[in-house]
Amino acid sequence: LAIGLGEAPLLRQATFSLWDNAASMDAYARTGAHEQAIRAAWRNSFFSESMFVRFAPLSMRGTWNGRSYG
Repeated sequence: LAIGLGEAPLLRQATFSLWDNAASMDAYARTGAHEQAIRAAWRNSFFSESMFVRFAPLSMRGTWNGRSYG
């Protein structure tokens, strides 16, 4: 799951993604079209700043894909 976030999406973009595991996340980030896009972004100074963070949920409550939590 991935969704774009930001107050001004054309000027300030962010992505919020949920991954099944760290290996899947790492493989996506470091291969294929995503790797090429990131290399081009750095080479051409597309971004004035960047930040990559990982969050781990402390708890879950509600329903996700038909499965109940909490």
